[in-house]
Amino acid sequence: DTTSTTPLVVSGNTGNGLLLRTVTGVKVANCHVGVDAAGNAARANGADGIRLEQAPNNEIGDPSVTNRRNVISGNNGAGIYLGDDSYDV
Repeated sequence: DTTSTTPLVVSGNTGNGLLLRTVTGVKVANCHVGVDAAGNAARANGADGIRLEQAPNNEIGDPSVTNRRNVISGNNGAGIYLGDDSYDV
């Protein structure tokens, strides 16, 4: 949603924050993954912040539009993990 100024907070999960498996066309935007709502303090997910498995052709943020940027930090695994066949992100 490019009109919302409130980010979706995906933090404090015991596993991955977001798992995209065998999907295409997903847009992950305006999210704070592994941090608090302000984006200032770590609130780690137990594994990767965003994990893609067999999930090509997805979009993770858009730095050219302010409300489509993501903050991904503080996770116990990778910030963004690209598994097999997930290279067209």
